[in-house]
Amino acid sequence: MPDPSFSDLVPEFLAEQYAEHPVRSSEMGLTEFDDDLDDLSGAAFERRAAAAASWRERFAAISDADTTFDEAIDRDLIVGALTEQAVYDEWRVWERQPDTYLNPGLDGVFGLFLHRLRPEERLVRSAISRLRQLPDTLEAGKANLRPELVPEILLDRAIRQAQAGANYTRNLLPADVAEEHRGELADAGAAAADALEAYADFLESLRPAANGDWTFGEERYDTVLRQAEMLGYGARELREKGRQQIEELSGLLRD
Repeated sequence: MPDPSFSDLVPEFLAEQYAEHPVRSSEMGLTEFDDDLDDLSGAAFERRAAAAASWRERFAAISDADTTFDEAIDRDLIVGALTEQAVYDEWRVWERQPDTYLNPGLDGVFGLFLHRLRPEERLVRSAISRLRQLPDTLEAGKANLRPELVPEILLDRAIRQAQAGANYTRNLLPADVAEEHRGELADAGAAAADALEAYADFLESLRPAANGDWTFGEERYDTVLRQAEMLGYGARELREKGRQQIEELSGLLRD
């Protein structure tokens, strides 16, 4: 049996990506995912990392001879994206960054009303569904985060984000919809706000042991730049290019 072609793999790959990342899928306009939040359990992160490694191997094995010009570009983009994911998986972002458990829920609700791809009544139903799932995602964060990996600077940022998110779901969000849609949305928003404030308190309790290193590292950054972004230079060269630009702009300002 011949190996599957690029065009055979893509539909399966995209279907899996859509299902595993419903918030991102929703932001892409796939409204059938509007009710769902990403699974942020430790098992889900490990499952997605293993799947990404397998997909990367399968796509990388497809030769130029077996693709059209356009397919080769898409293949390289997919391999680059999966390479970047592998770098962050190796860095154990889900055990290191507390905002991992804030972004899908808060962005997932905010994005519904930013894009407004459906009538407000249906958006409110989706927002309520996501708000009701938010406490579970925060509980996953409490279970997954390892204080020895969490940098204090990221802890501080997440605490402020959780507090601001509580104000958004409790006060700002209900005011953003018509009065006839506010009641149940306000109730779900208040429950989510309570969970967000509890998460902020939990993060504060991690402070004495939060001594992780926030530094991403030159080797990882090089991999992202060269293999994921497909640039012809690494972190040091990028830094020098930035310095050159600053010097040129400063000279223009002086002139």
